[in-house]
Amino acid sequence: MGRPFIRNTFSRLLISSLLSFITSASYAANYVEGSFGIAWLASDNSELDSNTYAPYRIHYGHQISRTRFLETGYLGGDNYEDAAKDDLEMDMIYIKLKHFYKINDSYAIYAKVGTAAYRYHLENDDSSISKKNGLGLSVSAGYEFTLENNFSVGIEYEHFNTARFRSNTLNANVKYHFM
Repeated sequence: MGRPFIRNTFSRLLISSLLSFITSASYAANYVEGSFGIAWLASDNSELDSNTYAPYRIHYGHQISRTRFLETGYLGGDNYEDAAKDDLEMDMIYIKLKHFYKINDSYAIYAKVGTAAYRYHLENDDSSISKKNGLGLSVSAGYEFTLENNFSVGIEYEHFNTARFRSNTLNANVKYHFM
């Protein structure tokens, strides 16, 4: 009853949550959102010679109350290595609770808290490979502007913390609301 049990249990919970969201797509408050950003990594891995990477996310949101949403999704990231840097790749599946406060019809602010299962792969200049995986917690805050009834854009700051590293990310988001 070690890490494979935790990883498999978390994966099953995430997949069953996602399936229940998809089957209830007729609910008007569902949305899909994509983002791209820049992240700064603080790691205890002395082999890492670059502390920035570019994450991208896609997630699905489902309204569970008037001001709260449940989000589940995928994050991928890469430091887009060159000959002078180590190659860092990040994959993550996550689930978050979002509290949404609408300022007016066009503007809103929000806060999120959640957990994620991550995997990172680091290939060093000397071709040695370091692979790590685990669970982490995240908190984030953001600002959103509605363009039209179905689209909105925003900016979000996220802090992700694990036993092996901490990441601070600034994301630009585009959201499509199912109406």
